[in-house]
Amino acid sequence: MHRRSMWGLIALALVVGAWPSQAASPVFGPGSGLPSPGVYLQERDRSLLTPKDRAFIWDKIDGPGTWQAGVWKKFIGASPIAHSDTHKVGGTDSVGAASTSTAGLARFAPSGAVSPTYAVAADDLRLNNARTPTAHQETHRLNGSDAMPRSSTSTAGLAQFSPAGATSPTYAVEANDPRLSDSRTPTVHGATHQLGGLDPLPAATTATAGLAQLAGDGESNSAKVPAANDSRLSDSRAPTVHQLSHRIGGGDALPAADTSTPGLVALATDGESSGTKAPAANDSRLSDARTPTAHASTHAPGGSDPVQSGSAAQAGLLQLAADAESNSAKAAASNDSRLSNARAPTAHEASHRVGGSDALPAASTTTRGLAILADSGAASATYAVEATDPRLSDSRTPTTHGSSHIGTGSDPIPLAVAGGAAGLMSGTQAAALARPQNMASTTSDITLTTQLFCLVDTTSNPVTVTLPPVASLPVGSQFIVKHIGGDAGANPVTIQGQGGTQLDSGTSMQISATYGSMRITGNNVDHWWTW
Repeated sequence: MHRRSMWGLIALALVVGAWPSQAASPVFGPGSGLPSPGVYLQERDRSLLTPKDRAFIWDKIDGPGTWQAGVWKKFIGASPIAHSDTHKVGGTDSVGAASTSTAGLARFAPSGAVSPTYAVAADDLRLNNARTPTAHQETHRLNGSDAMPRSSTSTAGLAQFSPAGATSPTYAVEANDPRLSDSRTPTVHGATHQLGGLDPLPAATTATAGLAQLAGDGESNSAKVPAANDSRLSDSRAPTVHQLSHRIGGGDALPAADTSTPGLVALATDGESSGTKAPAANDSRLSDARTPTAHASTHAPGGSDPVQSGSAAQAGLLQLAADAESNSAKAAASNDSRLSNARAPTAHEASHRVGGSDALPAASTTTRGLAILADSGAASATYAVEATDPRLSDSRTPTTHGSSHIGTGSDPIPLAVAGGAAGLMSGTQAAALARPQNMASTTSDITLTTQLFCLVDTTSNPVTVTLPPVASLPVGSQFIVKHIGGDAGANPVTIQGQGGTQLDSGTSMQISATYGSMRITGNNVDHWWTW
């Protein structure tokens, strides 16, 4: 018989009070003296029990073939036969495999392996907080497999930005939306804050700030405020007579004056001493001519009102020291020999050296102080130059530095100014001075460049002489135009600038007198002058 079946029969016998085989000698039951129901066993049934089975049964065998009543003996500490293999997968009494709905046996999966029938080990890399999760943000978007909710006034969630200025309860406003600017002009809404408006401000009271109506001039009304021109606000109005109300015993009496409170006070008679009165301005005690009562002894050490002793930290009484006496509690007399200019001071220059107790600071470009003389020709920001240093000689050859004085150099010399300061000559000025003093002769229109003289013959036709750009020439550049043939009255010589440049008060001038001439001078900016 299987062991589990055997235990089932024993349990049944204990419950119902009978062994399956009814033909046996009574051992348990009435008259046995045992506190349990009667149980009937036969020798053949007993033989079915193994030693292990008997380890859990209380019995005492009195003789062969019979189970007698007696003292029950319990075998405690007996261990069951090792049988874990029967519960493994494939065993005779195997525990079922674990699943999402049933507890049972499970096998650990290799690290990172995915399987519905394996368990994950505690050191599996997928359980590490430092691992990078699989990209899945698309699942959280609207309409994704794990979509986050839309944001609303009651729920945090996803939101879409609205176009600038657009109004929608399901959109969010971008940070650069013009409606968020402090500089925008708010919609006119003053009427909503007035009394009776949609968002009225409260009426002003003594306890609450708010809207108030102006009262009429002189009107007394607790619900209105006086206008700025109310006559009651004028400094020139005469206040109601009320000084009696401030006297002692009045309705708004000022307090009596004492040593801690300002107030009303009565004047004392001349010389009167009173703690509740004030002396009059002509009281004899207020005169500078009166002789104060002798009281110097009260201010001496030990007096009733002693002046404190003087020290380095406070002013006070001091005792004069003897000549040359050194005492921190005494003062030197004015004839003390140590105060004489003729005395020789104690040698102390070492204290002012670098590293001394009262060292002077090192000299620099911003601070006066001690400096070390540099070796001849040595360059150092922390050393001074000796008077014999050859670099201080006027006869030394300076370092090449001409480029620093021209153009955009670090120390440029300014350009010379006509009739003014001397200076460098520009390239334009040099070109003007270097131009050949040549002469042009023409019977037709001509544009001058560098010619100083221009001879014009108008026998056959009028001639126009065009001057070069005035801004391209140095100040004071000159041209001379001379009529040399023909009738200038019928065929004049016209002189003009370029780009609307002025000639005196116009943009052109004429030589209409036969054999006449004209001298023109430029200002290097925008004008030609003639004479």
